[in-house]
Amino acid sequence: MSKIYYCVDCKRVGTNSDVCLYCNGTYLKPITQGTSVNIIGTKKKGRVLKVKQNEVLLILVDDMNNKFVKEVLIEDIRKVL
Repeated sequence: MSKIYYCVDCKRVGTNSDVCLYCNGTYLKPITQGTSVNIIGTKKKGRVLKVKQNEVLLILVDDMNNKFVKEVLIEDIRKVL
């Protein structure tokens, strides 16, 4: 399980622990299991289940309170406050 980090300034997620690839910010924090994230371009929010090479498994909940797992690329998620 590889580690992923999010930038405190722009909330984008990446694998580099030194500098943000999007805003060049240097203050990054690790994302752990259970962290809330948002899929960019949608209104779907979920929690991190597992981190693979360049993908993240998310637990999503729909309107009927059904839970399901979805694979999303690391570049397509953003940290939720």
